[in-house]
Amino acid sequence: DRAGFQLGDVIVAADGVARRNVSELRNYILSRTAGQRVVFVIKRAEQELTIKAVLGLRPRITPPTVTPSN
Repeated sequence: DRAGFQLGDVIVAADGVARRNVSELRNYILSRTAGQRVVFVIKRAEQELTIKAVLGLRPRITPPTVTPSN
């Protein structure tokens, strides 16, 4: 949202390279570091737009703890 993405946007390229699927896009983004700029081409309502974003830190996900019931 802060970079300008909206619900329904479809990312078609990152840094000038077409990304064929979500896994490929995710792997590309994970290969970058926080603070790096990525230029995305998106499709929004039949228009292609360019969005420049600076990557942030990936949030840590803590798995929920399971408490045994007696």
